[in-house]
Amino acid sequence: MTDPVPPSTLHIAEKLLSVLGKLRIADDSGKVLYECASQWAWIGQSWVLTRDQRQVAFCRRKLWALTPTWTVQAGDERFTLRRHLWSLRRRVSVHGGRFDGAELTGNLFDLKFSLTWQGRTLARARGKLLSLRDRHDIDVLDPAAELLTVILMANLMIDRRSEQGHQAATPSTLPG
Repeated sequence: MTDPVPPSTLHIAEKLLSVLGKLRIADDSGKVLYECASQWAWIGQSWVLTRDQRQVAFCRRKLWALTPTWTVQAGDERFTLRRHLWSLRRRVSVHGGRFDGAELTGNLFDLKFSLTWQGRTLARARGKLLSLRDRHDIDVLDPAAELLTVILMANLMIDRRSEQGHQAATPSTLPG
């Protein structure tokens, strides 16, 4: 019988003063394990996730989808992330790939998240309430799901930042 692997904790945060939006994912010691950077494009939003300066995932938002949908290429694996619109809580489901059917579910205030697959919890995240930038602590309960967890949390933060940018420019928020 093998002992269960203790959960690892990752910390994801936006880099301060980043124009395009950069994220850093570090371990408990502060060592940066992953970096995520949005890429500027004429059509469609995309971002790249790197580890040790090597690309581990590339994500691109689908343009004409009814719900916010992202295609992800992680190594030789390809899958889709699709956000549920008609839900009080943020929910993102994985379609295709090794973790087909996995779902990231948040609470009402987007401060806590849980990643589940086939009835098992793979990871949990807690947001920092009083912070200058968007930050989350992530407990990865299944080491095999670390990359998926990082991809989903990076996508979540980029998607939220995109929503905030769109809200800032809506006519209801403009003076006059």
